[in-house]
Amino acid sequence: NYRQIFNIRNGWKSVARVMEDTAKETLIRLLEKHPEYREKYPMIASLNTEEELRESLEFETYAMQIFGLFDEVIQNLENVDAALDEIEHTGKQLTLQLITDLEECFMNSLHLVLDERFTDTLQENYRLLYGFVKSNIPQQGA
Repeated sequence: NYRQIFNIRNGWKSVARVMEDTAKETLIRLLEKHPEYREKYPMIASLNTEEELRESLEFETYAMQIFGLFDEVIQNLENVDAALDEIEHTGKQLTLQLITDLEECFMNSLHLVLDERFTDTLQENYRLLYGFVKSNIPQQGA
């Protein structure tokens, strides 16, 4: 509904201001929990420290690809066809498993950025958004 869309967009404004750092932090946390992703993505396999990851343009590009997907979907919440097109386009370069494994890291990052503004209601709205994206990721992704 309109209120949910408003709340998601309003919260996302804060995330968008620090998107590069938030995207990198989220992906670093994913790699800590799931080191197997290092081997799946050769461009980051040789990066061993958080500092190397943070300084890597390739790593930033990959992290921003994921967050860019959510940014585009949020911008197109009232245009479902455009949102689905973005999920299909970007989702081809991801896997459903990666998106599934990323969810808690993503939510934790939002919580860190939004702090006390990350209410139970807002968290539920972002979980619904995340579920929408996840349910529409192409099965034959990367």
